Amino acid sequence: MLALDDNVPQSITQSTRKRIRELGDKWRELENTIEDHLSCARKEQKRSVQKSINNEERLLEQLEKGLADSEKASDAEECCEHLDVRPSFTFMPINLESLLEKVSKSLEVDEEILSMDESYVRDSLARLNESRQRLTDATRERIAALSRAVADCERFEKQMADIQQWSAHVSTLLDLRKSSDVSALDVPDEYKELAREFATWSTALEKTALWLEEGERKNNERFHDQFAHAKNIFADLSQKFADFKHPKAFEEKLERTVHKLSDIENSLDDMTGIEAIFCADALTEAKSLVKKLIAIEEDIQSLEKGKEQLIQGGIFDKESAAPFAEKIRLGKKKTKELGVRAEDAVERLEDCVEMYNKLLKESEQVEEFLDGLENRLEKYALEDKSDDEDVVNELVNEWNRHEASLRNLEELERLLRENAVKVSESVCADKRRRADALKIRLDGWSRAVQTNIEDPFGRKPSFDDQTNADNFQRIGTVNWILANFKLS
Repeated sequence: MLALDDNVPQSITQSTRKRIRELGDKWRELENTIEDHLSCARKEQKRSVQKSINNEERLLEQLEKGLADSEKASDAEECCEHLDVRPSFTFMPINLESLLEKVSKSLEVDEEILSMDESYVRDSLARLNESRQRLTDATRERIAALSRAVADCERFEKQMADIQQWSAHVSTLLDLRKSSDVSALDVPDEYKELAREFATWSTALEKTALWLEEGERKNNERFHDQFAHAKNIFADLSQKFADFKHPKAFEEKLERTVHKLSDIENSLDDMTGIEAIFCADALTEAKSLVKKLIAIEEDIQSLEKGKEQLIQGGIFDKESAAPFAEKIRLGKKKTKELGVRAEDAVERLEDCVEMYNKLLKESEQVEEFLDGLENRLEKYALEDKSDDEDVVNELVNEWNRHEASLRNLEELERLLRENAVKVSESVCADKRRRADALKIRLDGWSRAVQTNIEDPFGRKPSFDDQTNADNFQRIGTVNWILANFKLS
């Protein structure tokens, strides 16, 4: 336009054109400079974005590694090492929660940056966001699982401490009960409480055993050692509790009752065939046995009630109570049988004591009679009155009066023997032999008087010799006199 204007001087036109060219050059230079700066800015931004992406990827890799490592944790200490907490028993740095906090924030990128290289940035960010979402969800789940594992491990540690404390207390209690000879039957309420505690601990230990076999805990030697120690303590304590549960006093009382019945049966057996002199003592013992059997009957009733209490208290079930129930049944039967025998023995021995007293009295009277008769026979023999009919008849009449006593003596002895009582020979048999010997002498005199036989030299046969008297019985009166006839 300046060139078309004739009024503009040439110099101005040229100067203007020069300035325009210079401005164009400077503008292009400015454009190049701006482009260079923009290029540097793009590169720097790209490096910054790449750094952020790399940092994000590194955090995600650490988080993924932390998740993998946390799977190996088996106890509270190891679990806590992977959480953002500091337990009292460790000083290890913890990372899962802190890493989660870092990766939870999305990577912020300007829209201008996305427009610079949309493909690269968008793909990287999409990949990161997908990984971050996956890992953050997994991390949250793992943190919750680790927290539960820590709580479970702490609960396990507390359980192991509690069972040791409980075991020490219960062991002391059971030892005290044992030293005092106290069983569950004596303290049923205490037994029921202990039974509940044992059942609770038994169930808890069974659950713990299953828990220890889960995951990495099955390889945790420390946990398994603790659990094995606790199980051993519980097993030893269970044996003590079984001894306490076992109705020792009940069983011993039952055994004592059975032994008492056996002793009473033996005592009653011994009362058969006893000597008559022991009848009074046997009667006293028999009466004592009756009283003992009454007491035993009460004991058996008590044992029956005790058995029912043991069943109701859960100490016995039907199977374990069966042998005791059978012993009690047999004991009741035996007590009844022995009771009848003892009462019969009392009645029998009362009769025997009465009969024996009569026997002794009769024996004394017979003894007195035999002594008197023997003395008179000796006296009359010395006085040579053996042929005196009045004297002989007097002796025969006296014998006849007392013969009933001898028969009564024999009858009493027979009755005593029928009642399984032995009578000493000195009481009856010896007297019968003496009486027979005296009767033989008396019969000899009587026959001699009746036949009026005298020897040619005025001598009488001798009847004083016992052997001759026995011979007299064998060979007859006349032959005996002839056999013993003596010449002067």
